[in-house]
Amino acid sequence: MGIFVDSTDFRPSFRLGNYRLTINGMPYATAVGEAPYFVFGNCGAHSGSYFEGHLSLSFVAGGGSVAVGIHDAHLGSVSMDPVCAALQKAPEDCVPFDFKDVDPTSGLHTECLTSAPAGGFRRTTPVAAVIMTRELTQDMFQPPYWEM
Repeated sequence: MGIFVDSTDFRPSFRLGNYRLTINGMPYATAVGEAPYFVFGNCGAHSGSYFEGHLSLSFVAGGGSVAVGIHDAHLGSVSMDPVCAALQKAPEDCVPFDFKDVDPTSGLHTECLTSAPAGGFRRTTPVAAVIMTRELTQDMFQPPYWEM
């Protein structure tokens, strides 16, 4: 299941194990209740995206995976401004550009989540997309309004 939201007025809420996740209402730092296994993101002139992946969670459909994030193609009121500001200041080589650039063997470097700009936006910026599945794949991170 994937939910990509482009309006900050839309705030769906649902249970995720012991957690209640509210899109456009919960910041990254508290959305899933555990540190992510990986992050990736990019900011461009016409669109951008940022996602945090959580793998093999026992409370998600018997061991499924969840990604929380944001995608902004300037089609609604969702804005990546705080995310892009943080990504520009994050430690070098900290946040891969795309899902295909994520090295699943390396895990997440702690400084990616604790550096001042990354930590700040994670505590205040609400997630605007959620993907729940058995296994995360590249195509799941393409928003539904992009032409394939």
